[in-house]
Amino acid sequence: MKKTTLIVYSSLAILLGIGSGVGVTAMSMDNHQHGAALLVPGYQTVDELTKNTNTIMKAQVSGDYEEVETAIPDEKDLYTVSRAYKLTVEKAFKDEAGNKYKKGDVVELLVPVGVTQKVDGKNTGLLPIFDEQPKLEEGEYLLYLTSAYSKQHGKKVLMLSNYHHIYKNNSKNKGAANSASVFENIASDKVPTIDEATLISE
Repeated sequence: MKKTTLIVYSSLAILLGIGSGVGVTAMSMDNHQHGAALLVPGYQTVDELTKNTNTIMKAQVSGDYEEVETAIPDEKDLYTVSRAYKLTVEKAFKDEAGNKYKKGDVVELLVPVGVTQKVDGKNTGLLPIFDEQPKLEEGEYLLYLTSAYSKQHGKKVLMLSNYHHIYKNNSKNKGAANSASVFENIASDKVPTIDEATLISE
């Protein structure tokens, strides 16, 4: 297969058609079974993470997802492959994008997992963004997200703002009334826990 090299911005900006990125890495389609980790820096403090995120919410995730393919603008026969999760909003802590989330709202979270090329309408294989794909299993999460318009999707989308920071409630008292939870980072050792009680709701 003809070698195709992609320059992918670490924030997935070029894949989603969203504004900015930090750091780049090259990925080659002729080695499409091998993962290519993006150069995304994690944050050392909650303040840094919060500052670089425009949407923070506590939400329930069923664990189910739909796999979707979206054509990459100006790239012939190249598609982003994403997992589309449904989130049920429990509480919004930050909403700079003005979505006005309310308790019980169901929203879609797109998690890009790779890029595929089609030849004569058939997929040639998946080039993973990560060797180990992030997967949101059933449970309650504290999610640091980016909400922005995506040229590629033709609408506003919601995505993870940083793949080093995915927080899940693993405590025994989760869902208890009037009880703040401590969420554990299941993606990396950066900012390993966040206490919900320290967050201020907008």
